[in-house]
Amino acid sequence: MEDDFPPLPAPTASGVSKTPKNLKSASEGQRGKIDSRTRTITPHGDILLEFVTPASQSQDPTSASYKVRTSAAALRQSSSFFATLLDAAKFQEGRTVLDKMKQLDITYGNAERVLSMASPDELPQLRLELPVLPGKIDKRRLLETYLNMLTVWGQQSGDDDATQTKERIVDKPIPFLSCLAVLADRFGGEQALAHLLKAQYDVTLPPRRKAPEPFLHRLRGFKGENEEQIRQAIYLAYFLEDIKAVRTHTHRLIIHGSDEWTSENIHGYAGIDRPVWYHLARGIEGKSLQEMRYRYKRILDTISNLQSSFLHAYGATDCQPHPSLVLLEPTMTSRRLQCRRYDQNSVACDSFHFGEMVRFFNTRTRSLQLHSTLGPAVIDDDTVDNDDDDEDEDDDAKPSQFLFPFALAPPSRAPNPPTNISNLIASLRQCPEYQINDNHQGCGIRRRLIPALDLLERFTADNTWAVGICLADFEHFTKQGSWRNKSFRQGLLVSTRGGGKTLNVHCLKGREVSVFAICRHEPDADLAMALFNANRKDWGL
Repeated sequence: MEDDFPPLPAPTASGVSKTPKNLKSASEGQRGKIDSRTRTITPHGDILLEFVTPASQSQDPTSASYKVRTSAAALRQSSSFFATLLDAAKFQEGRTVLDKMKQLDITYGNAERVLSMASPDELPQLRLELPVLPGKIDKRRLLETYLNMLTVWGQQSGDDDATQTKERIVDKPIPFLSCLAVLADRFGGEQALAHLLKAQYDVTLPPRRKAPEPFLHRLRGFKGENEEQIRQAIYLAYFLEDIKAVRTHTHRLIIHGSDEWTSENIHGYAGIDRPVWYHLARGIEGKSLQEMRYRYKRILDTISNLQSSFLHAYGATDCQPHPSLVLLEPTMTSRRLQCRRYDQNSVACDSFHFGEMVRFFNTRTRSLQLHSTLGPAVIDDDTVDNDDDDEDEDDDAKPSQFLFPFALAPPSRAPNPPTNISNLIASLRQCPEYQINDNHQGCGIRRRLIPALDLLERFTADNTWAVGICLADFEHFTKQGSWRNKSFRQGLLVSTRGGGKTLNVHCLKGREVSVFAICRHEPDADLAMALFNANRKDWGL
């Protein structure tokens, strides 16, 4: 029981012990009033850190702060941020901590007794604002892990406790470690975290224990369940500067699509109340250069171009008053018949397949929509009260409608396009093989559409990373490695032969460009850039 009480004060010259008022309040009253939210990282720590959530995320002030007791020396050793902040010669926070420790030394007699007797609330305190983090993350557990990492970083590798702590950190899920990287980026410790994640397989393991999978292998093979988890993997890959992981997960996000890239959010800028992985830096997602969003758009434009090519081949014509739209109406203008029989009813066969195409693209894949070319639709103004008589108007009195590809639709009128490119290609593969009669087998688009989709899937499938961003080439050769290179797009013509099995890349006369050797780490990256970026495409129809 004696261990539960602080040691008695030293006797005075008169032989009567005197307990300082401050010591009495700390030993008798403070221990019963310690905030239950306070966690201890270092039992004899000399500083109390209070982390508060940003104002944009704080809904309940009583649960928006997290107090942790730790060692100031460990913070200085492992974090350049804390080393600078706690420097009394540079910042007021450092001088405040120093003055507070001097007062406690006077109160308790020496620094050793301060660390063993003082309650956490008496220690010097620093109040720090947390960066924006996901709402589902356990912030208290995250902070404890972060401060534990800083504490064990300076310890010897032979320390069993330090080794176990490092292993526990490395075994955390990818989303948790991405949040840990955010804290390391804000409060320091990047070197400590990067070392743990990159060199975790070098730690000494007990006998008969299976060595864990190297973390970088786990990061590269991680498959996020949603957009945020994919973004977290990209952020962590950039944090570790792993070229393969960056290319893998940027490819997945481009193919998956983002809610930030839809027509309702045409600027593509996330608010400051979103985590940092919604503001990916280094040019891949920013106001000046949104590389991932642009690559996603170019792939959708290519699929739309393929769709439009089939529609034109079977009878669609351009609408002259509105050249940005493709009028889809069967006509008798001169064109090459697509019917394989060349019979009397070949025109009827093409018209039949044209109608089947429109129905399939509009109702099944939803990559085509109805739109009027006679003028803008009348939009009711909510500020004007409508008469009751308006309800009796004929519901059939609507403007005539036409069809056009979704990628060419005005943002204000277009529905949300399919954001997942893999799902879009899979839905296009469901194109049926109908015929006007038994004599017209194979006259439809399926026999030529499937090989073209195979070609697209070669560059967009999950087992290839052809459209991902190569960290080395993109940063050092931004103009050549970026898909936004205008001269590259205008100088190319791509064509497919053999039913889409062969991709030919042609440089237009006077506009020779270097197509190959743009990416040194992914063999198909050059062809993918050519296919999806060329302004002129010939699908061999």
